[in-house]
Amino acid sequence: MRGSGLRPVPAAAAAVDRLLYRSALVAVGAWRCPRDHPLFGDSGPIRNHCVTFPRTAAVIQHAGGEPCLADATVVELYNAGQEYRRLPVSPLGAQCDYFAFAPDLLRAAVRFHDPARADTASRLFALQQVAGSAGLYLRQRQVFRAVESGEPDPLWIEERVVALLDAVLGAAYGQRPCADREGSARRRAALADRARRVLAEHLADRLPLADLAEKLSCSPFHLCRAFRERTGRTLHGYRVQLRLRTALERLEDGADVTTVALEVGFSSHSHITAAFRAAFGVTPTRFARLGRRARGLFRARSGPGRSPGS
Repeated sequence: MRGSGLRPVPAAAAAVDRLLYRSALVAVGAWRCPRDHPLFGDSGPIRNHCVTFPRTAAVIQHAGGEPCLADATVVELYNAGQEYRRLPVSPLGAQCDYFAFAPDLLRAAVRFHDPARADTASRLFALQQVAGSAGLYLRQRQVFRAVESGEPDPLWIEERVVALLDAVLGAAYGQRPCADREGSARRRAALADRARRVLAEHLADRLPLADLAEKLSCSPFHLCRAFRERTGRTLHGYRVQLRLRTALERLEDGADVTTVALEVGFSSHSHITAAFRAAFGVTPTRFARLGRRARGLFRARSGPGRSPGS
């Protein structure tokens, strides 16, 4: 996966192509091109495999294909190297949010839905566009805005972008396959349990999805699917809960909130406070205060030289 990479935004397109996030596996960006911009009609071959969610209407014609209207009701699919032209429709020009994928990641995702194509076709996306449901459009906007804010953990971003890809491919193929060709339910469960162990061993580390999959010798796409199937959680969600429970134990022992936050992998006092309150209904500061009060009452009741049961 390390060698597959994602190609960067060319300098000539920087004014209209804003890259928000890029890792070894995925990239998230915003294309905002006015009608009179030199790159509007022909911005060159697409650089990475990607899916785009149009926000304004334009006509897209892939080389050798028929022109298709791209608007907010569809999802556009592009193979790396695809040549196409764009014709204006909206007075606002062409605006879309895009999610790009490293070739190996996309191939693993396509293999789940269409093994023959993943192993033989040079163009991994079979279609130019698919209908986008309201729910899918909302999901991608939520992911995009979270990435745009600059706050999410890399693992959070990568998992949700992979889930978007899976949903788009599911829409393209109409239904999920009857069987997962990457292994039995027992093997998927074993993989998820190994992932839980790695997350526990690296509790405070900001392991991105590519590193986690590399440690487990599997594809990131398969790891995300297997983990959700086994635990009902995302990898990021599971790690957050593991960190919170560890933090709770440390706070009960009287440790400082900020110290605990950094020890278990949260970036700050405010970061752990928001997650702790959402999970337990109380801030870590209040929880620690209540714990100190309870210990003081316990000691007072026990008295000097007395055991708790005396």
